[in-house]
Amino acid sequence: MERAVVYKYDFGDHSASMSKTDKDKLPKFIKKDVAVGAVVKWLGIKVVNSHVWAWALVRYDSVVENRTFVMAPTGYKMDFAPEDLVHVGTFDETQWKHVWHVFEVKK
Repeated sequence: MERAVVYKYDFGDHSASMSKTDKDKLPKFIKKDVAVGAVVKWLGIKVVNSHVWAWALVRYDSVVENRTFVMAPTGYKMDFAPEDLVHVGTFDETQWKHVWHVFEVKK
């Protein structure tokens, strides 16, 4: 019988990304590798004390592997084709009043 578990993943301290870039007057784009199990479904994403956390329903005992994720504010031009990105979640960032979007990059 397969089993499932909900895990919480740390996408890192988000405060360093909050300084605006000169070019677009937007916060910086973030690319990060995170060790993740076999995700069945992403459940939510939230900033807690400047840290970005994501919750996922994962297959218990699945192999954990590094996967690449990107976080970008609304309006940021990303150097990825849309079909290469899988939406993980969206969250509000209150300091600069931007909405951020998190995507997994398909390899």
